[in-house]
Amino acid sequence: MHFESDMPNYGTVRFSLRVHSGGERGSGPCDGSARGALEDGTYFSAAFQGRWVREGTQVVARYVVEVSNGDLNLDVLTMNGTGKTAVIQHFALN
Repeated sequence: MHFESDMPNYGTVRFSLRVHSGGERGSGPCDGSARGALEDGTYFSAAFQGRWVREGTQVVARYVVEVSNGDLNLDVLTMNGTGKTAVIQHFALN
């Protein structure tokens, strides 16, 4: 899945989330990568991994993000499988 978000610390961020299904296909591991760009030309790259779970039509992915500037974050992405938008909660770990 591909997403785009504006994040104050990282600018316009584009990222891909890959989900892997477990036995029941309702949860499993996830991973991905991201690129962020600020107006001043600064670029960031990031890699992340975690777990996802389906709750009805909602898919919730929780993953730890390692950013190229040394930041470590926890993101919680929630999307409705019947919609076209997602909500990201972002928590700085350092």
